[in-house]
Amino acid sequence: MERRPAGERSVGKYTVPAMSLIDCLPHQPPMRLVEEIVEIHRGESATGRRVAKPDDFYFQGHFPGQPVVPAVILIELLAQTGGLAAAAPPPRSTRARASPVVWAA
Repeated sequence: MERRPAGERSVGKYTVPAMSLIDCLPHQPPMRLVEEIVEIHRGESATGRRVAKPDDFYFQGHFPGQPVVPAVILIELLAQTGGLAAAAPPPRSTRARASPVVWAA
């Protein structure tokens, strides 16, 4: 297995610092929901991860004593992960940030 410097991981066909792709998102906490990019194939797909914690903001009142992740949060996680797949820089790019994805309603 190839060893990488701390904070870096293999992302699809290239290696980038783990947070550099997530930093491409225009979202800020607490709405930056993606915590980790597990795998990404530029322009095709991405796999992201978030570990739900009992004190996450969306559990307040949803539902006390029986917390359930609201569907809108799950959809937002999908959208953020898809946005990262769409905006991922090309392999071996030296750019610190990819061009942000612009969403229009």
